[in-house]
Amino acid sequence: MLRGIKVKKEIPKPKSQEEEFPTKKKLRTEDEIILSNLHRQRIKEKGLDFEDIQDDEELGNKPKTKQQQRQELSRQNQAKGEQMFQQRKNARVLETCKYCIQNEQLGENYIISNGNNTVLLFSEKKIYQDYFHLLIIPIDHINSLNQVDDETYEEIRNYMKCLITCFDKQNLEVVFYENAYNFKNFPHAMLECVAFPALKDANIELYFKTGMDELDGFWSTHKKIIQIEKSKGGIRKQIPKGFPYFYVDFSLENGYAHVIEFERYFSVNFAREILATILKIDKNLVTHPPDRSSQEAALFKEKFKQIWDQYDWTNLLEKQK
Repeated sequence: MLRGIKVKKEIPKPKSQEEEFPTKKKLRTEDEIILSNLHRQRIKEKGLDFEDIQDDEELGNKPKTKQQQRQELSRQNQAKGEQMFQQRKNARVLETCKYCIQNEQLGENYIISNGNNTVLLFSEKKIYQDYFHLLIIPIDHINSLNQVDDETYEEIRNYMKCLITCFDKQNLEVVFYENAYNFKNFPHAMLECVAFPALKDANIELYFKTGMDELDGFWSTHKKIIQIEKSKGGIRKQIPKGFPYFYVDFSLENGYAHVIEFERYFSVNFAREILATILKIDKNLVTHPPDRSSQEAALFKEKFKQIWDQYDWTNLLEKQK
């Protein structure tokens, strides 16, 4: 360095967060694009035009034109009307739902046992002929199992554990499944249980995984099959609330789910047809099942309770009263 001459030392300018972490910014932008596309898809399903929708960033603080104000008011009025219509529709459903116990539409012969928040029922349809076909339902009118509270979910798990133990003693296999979709019609959630003689040669899980892999076809954007694990919170944590899905469980340890993207292509007979193939039942009988009369239900209930009563966890509730 030359003496007597001051040299100005340049301090490097600190990098901005965008320059320091360019990848992070890129990932965040891609996430925003995905969410934006999902938002636009749902708006399209409601019949609105994309031209009437602008991102907040595009609008900024720019005042809205009179036309935009009219369009916004029209959308708000439409949304209010749809909400009122849905509320009235839901009220009618609650009044007529046969699975809401307070409506007393189910005969006693179909009710096997009652918990504080759940009920175990026989199906009113002979979908699987003489095989045991049971329904676990929440007492409250809830659309899907991933929407129930902790106490209700625990009772559902109790029924599943007891049914698995009960049927295992009879050398019967058990499959649980749920069709959670068509929420606009405000359905009552149910977990169906089918028990049948143990099959040595049939890989039941493979049948269901193959069928689920083909759901929604080539255009599906969600993961085809989601393995449901208790350690990850089960169906309530692994499937977002409000998303339609199909769920199947074999032993409380091994379950799978699939998010239904195109509900119009999903059939309530999906699981029925798979089980019909496995059990060698005529598919016409499972897709158009005959009714189970009250007398048939009474005989079936008597037969089932002979093997069930000693495993029924609700007996503990009776002792606590």
